[in-house]
Amino acid sequence: MTPNIDRINAAAARLQRTVRRLAVRDPEPELPPLIDRVDGKTYFVDAAGVRYRVHDVTFAQHRNTRVPLGSPTAHYRIFVARSGEKRSYQFTRGELHDVTVPHLERQLRVAGYLGTTVFDPSDRTPVRQAPIDAFQPAPPPKA
Repeated sequence: MTPNIDRINAAAARLQRTVRRLAVRDPEPELPPLIDRVDGKTYFVDAAGVRYRVHDVTFAQHRNTRVPLGSPTAHYRIFVARSGEKRSYQFTRGELHDVTVPHLERQLRVAGYLGTTVFDPSDRTPVRQAPIDAFQPAPPPKA
């Protein structure tokens, strides 16, 4: 008894359509965000499962200085992923510096991305211009 190839192909096509339909209807469920504390370090795991180390910092004397998490003196909250991605959230005046899931989730959502390269001031210097006396006056217009 030989199998009917057409019937097998039709069954395989039906199975593929069903799998696609179920995949669209039931995407991978998101996990609820959570706060994880390990060895005195605080991590925030977002709904996509990305884990960020959380730091609060203040800006003084031209540099960032870490302060205890939740400190009202902090100006920024920094989120650092294992991949090296860094995001920064700037606190507004009078805002609570709570370390709760709703606060961290909102702050991460609106946080900006920090650059990954070290600032090189030589790239930012003005273009050297010719001395003023090197310019020639424009010829007079022809009449």
